[in-house]
Amino acid sequence: MDKSSTVKAKVLLSIIVVLPLLAFSQIDDSFYRWFATSFWGIIFIFFIQPFVYKRF
Repeated sequence: MDKSSTVKAKVLLSIIVVLPLLAFSQIDDSFYRWFATSFWGIIFIFFIQPFVYKRF
């Protein structure tokens, strides 16, 4: 992986992470906000991050 691909992957990952977290911050109930954030973290770590790093 060269340097430009690494930068592209990191920018893409940061966008993928931040947008749902901003949406989850609008959830009123703290339990559902915690649950949604935790579920998103698990999906991101095990599925999205490896896929993005394979592509770039």
